Formats: sequence, structure tokens, C-alpha cells
Amino acid sequence: MNGTTDGSDGRPGARDRTTTVPLEAVVVRYEHRPDRRTLSPKERATRTAWLTADLEAFVDLDDAR
Repeated sequence: MNGTTDGSDGRPGARDRTTTVPLEAVVVRYEHRPDRRTLSPKERATRTAWLTADLEAFVDLDDAR
């Protein structure tokens, strides 16, 4: 991190990362392996990036503070 507070990385023309996109979380439960959670944009038309990880990798935001 470079200490900027505007959401960019400080480079000219850097993309502003302060835009929020509503996310939806889907949990898939498995019998013989760890359950998985996938985060993706709620709007179906914007589903270009997904994040999937074992359910235990996610922590409650208040607990992480």
C-alpha cells in the first residue's frame, strides 16, 4: 500500500477501486471435502469475476477488525 485514501494506487490513470458492487454469496456443501463459498456480483450481466474459496477461509468482518 502506498498510503493513498482515494482507492487508487497513486499512478496516473490508475483505476479507482472505491466503486462498490453488490455481491452475492453462494455456499456449496460437499460430503467428502470442504464446503466452498463463491462471491460474485449480484447483477447477472456483470458476472465477469468470481472468488471461490473453502468456507473456512471466510471470516466475519467484525471478528477481523
